[in-house]
Amino acid sequence: MNVLDKWLGARTAKGIGRAAGKNATPLDRIRPTEWEDEWNDELLDLLRVLTHTVELGQKQESLLKEVLSGELFAASELPQPTPSQKKVPKTIHRTYGQDVIDF
Repeated sequence: MNVLDKWLGARTAKGIGRAAGKNATPLDRIRPTEWEDEWNDELLDLLRVLTHTVELGQKQESLLKEVLSGELFAASELPQPTPSQKKVPKTIHRTYGQDVIDF
C-alpha cells in the first residue's frame, strides 16, 4: 500500500477507494476543492514518519531475525494473571441526549 498516495487521494479531487471508482455514490463524489492550510503540516509530519520508518528498516530487520532465531516457549510457561488482574474494569455509565426527562 502506498501510504502517501492514499493520504493525498483522501485530500484531493482524485479521491481514493470507492470515491475514485465507477461505483462512487453522490456522497463519495463530494471532494475537497482546495488545499487546506493544516494539511501542509500533516503532510510534513507524514513524510517525517515515513522517512524515519525507512531509516529504521535495517534495524527492524536485525531485530526480527533475533526474535525469529530466539528460543520458543509455551504459553503455559508465562506467568498467570491474578484474579484481580482478570477482573473486567468497571465502566462509567453515561447518559446522552434526551434519554431521561424529569417532569
